[in-house]
Amino acid sequence: MTTVLLIRHGQSVTNVTQVFTGHYDVPLSPLGQEQARRTAAYLQKNFRIDAIYASDLMRAMQTAQPLSLIHISEPTRQAEIS
Repeated sequence: MTTVLLIRHGQSVTNVTQVFTGHYDVPLSPLGQEQARRTAAYLQKNFRIDAIYASDLMRAMQTAQPLSLIHISEPTRQAEIS
């Protein structure tokens, strides 16, 4: 059986100021980076990950990066996901 997990990006720098940025490319805040690390640790402990796909936006790639380091596999960038 295939399981698909959908993970939203961590807090972005504009989320802190409650500004909606849509497709504007902004990085994760320090809290968002910590959220990404914790999510990666949780996923590693509880799921078998075969592939990682992420939007080409910086905040999505930064969220996927900690998990990709654990699995030694770069996330596949998918512009269509945005």
